[in-house]
Amino acid sequence: MKFNEDSRVKIPAILHLMRLGYQYLSLKGQAWDLDTNIFPDLFKAAISKINPGIEATEAGRLLEDVKLLLDNEDLGRAFFERLSERSNTKLIDFENFNNNSFHVVTELTCQNGDEEFRPDITLLINGMPLVFIEVKKPNNREGVLAERDRINAELEAMAKTLYDYWFVQFDFPDDSPRGQGNPYKTSGGKMVYNPILKREIPEGWEVKKLSEIAVTGSGGTPLSSTPEFYENGTIPWINSGELNAQFIVSTANFITELGLEKSSAKLFSKNTILMAMYGATAGKVSFIDFPAATNQAICAINPFDQEMNVYLKFTLERLYEYLINLSSGSARDNLSQDKIKSLDVVIPAQSTLTQFHEFTKSKMDLILTNLKENQELASLRDWLLPMLMNGQVTVVEAS
Repeated sequence: MKFNEDSRVKIPAILHLMRLGYQYLSLKGQAWDLDTNIFPDLFKAAISKINPGIEATEAGRLLEDVKLLLDNEDLGRAFFERLSERSNTKLIDFENFNNNSFHVVTELTCQNGDEEFRPDITLLINGMPLVFIEVKKPNNREGVLAERDRINAELEAMAKTLYDYWFVQFDFPDDSPRGQGNPYKTSGGKMVYNPILKREIPEGWEVKKLSEIAVTGSGGTPLSSTPEFYENGTIPWINSGELNAQFIVSTANFITELGLEKSSAKLFSKNTILMAMYGATAGKVSFIDFPAATNQAICAINPFDQEMNVYLKFTLERLYEYLINLSSGSARDNLSQDKIKSLDVVIPAQSTLTQFHEFTKSKMDLILTNLKENQELASLRDWLLPMLMNGQVTVVEAS
């Protein structure tokens, strides 16, 4: 493969979009409307899926209506307003976003009279071209590792923004007949005073102690004076100082089966939430991507409902900030497993939790993939760089 903009940027961009859930669509053999670049077959199939019960003729009429809106000389305002509607026949399902169809195409020419341009990449949602992407050579001077870190920060910010919007501002999609998918609190959804929290929460939501919705536990440290507890150990053992990322994907510390048996350390399953109770990382929360034991400075949390995992992680992070603000001293000195177990947690409606889980799962999966790939690249770099520096390995320019 040639080393050019296509191979360095365009193809990786398409692969990245496919990992996000877009399906690559070859233009060969495809039919689309040359005036709007809408793909009629994709459009009609998607409209029928997100609007159960709609007839094929009605989907066809909707397509013609959309074409007329796009012909308006209003810079797309009428189309945008129709695209955003939730009460009539939907063009996009905003409440169950995964119901929509997502495709990526390349070199799709856009025409307007005698003028035309051809974006590198076009994203289709329900057969409609809604995003154009022009790819350029990478500009992150820190390299691939830093670029993946930047992507992870953006993915985490997206998930936390949705958390704030739905579970702090309470503007989650109201699927009731009254709400019709509009933001709950903003559109007048009923709020009820909760005496435990001393504030209002949406009607039908509950408040429970963390111990009622999750199993908690803490670890331990095998005696360091006993080599048999550590030498040739195969059980990952995490200390609180390692809780500095969304996921822990590796550790340099291991203990033996005997060390686990002869100490208060416990083995926790993959996807357990870990919260540092004291030390430099106190209050930090991470998932583990593999079964592992921990030291006593960590509280392990496993919700009974796994769809609560990301919601509970973000809630713990927010509750810890709340504890610090309430404390007259340092809350970090006082955080304990008992205090964590007694935290009051708002329990949203199951349908809202499920929607949040479905939206954030792809984001968290991609964060995890990026962390793993960064780790592999960093290991390769750390192995190769010393050999390059001492001349064991040389780089020869290809002829």
